[in-house]
Amino acid sequence: MPIAIAERAFQLPETLPNGYFETTITIRAAELESIIQQDRFGRRFVQFCAHLPEDDQRLFAGEIELISPEGLSIISDVDDTIKVTNVGNRKELLANTFTREFRSIEGMPALYQKWAARGVSFHYVSASPWPLYSPLVDWIDHDGFPVGTMHLRHIRLRDLRTDRKKETSYRTKLSSVQGLLRQYPYRRFILIGDSGERDAELYAEITRDFGDQISFVGIRDCSPDRELFPTTDIEARFAHLPGDRWMIFRDPSELERIPALTKLS
Repeated sequence: MPIAIAERAFQLPETLPNGYFETTITIRAAELESIIQQDRFGRRFVQFCAHLPEDDQRLFAGEIELISPEGLSIISDVDDTIKVTNVGNRKELLANTFTREFRSIEGMPALYQKWAARGVSFHYVSASPWPLYSPLVDWIDHDGFPVGTMHLRHIRLRDLRTDRKKETSYRTKLSSVQGLLRQYPYRRFILIGDSGERDAELYAEITRDFGDQISFVGIRDCSPDRELFPTTDIEARFAHLPGDRWMIFRDPSELERIPALTKLS
């Protein structure tokens, strides 16, 4: 089935057995000029839609952000970083994922909006499975988070039974972040995660491998009691970074001190 962009049709590949596919479409910048739209933050997008048979009246459409080769991007975890999930409590995790309305971490939507207004692009990376894409995107839009690329996890039921140490989740997120950094080698990135899972370990590995491409790392302390939260392990993981390039935060306002972002003010 082809999709249409700028009045041109592009044939898509057959899906894999899991129902997904990946491909790359190349189109000249001049062909896009007349269809570029800007959001309220000044970021640029083009729309696309699927070509269906004439007797099929359904509409499947989306939008693509035009991200420049240079600039600043936020790579953000979702669960317990910007969304209330409580991953460490299985009962609460399931309730917050399947039976309750999604809720934002207080202050995070406003902070991300402020960063978007400074021209920052966003990439949301999560170990959540792809079937949660639609509710996650709807929630991001409803709560006012800036639109961004979404990178989720291909999952099989047997993975849930065997991945007790969440190694597959870790590798999935690692691959997604690495892919973004390699796709945009001249952009600089800020990594935002939380203390509930292995984000500190993940981001520490990324900063060792990608060096100065990472401008800053923020780890949200999502423990119930800040006084009881052990910071020693996280501090050890980021011992290779200068103190002004990473932070453990509890209130989103603490992230206002990120040097790479204050320069954009």
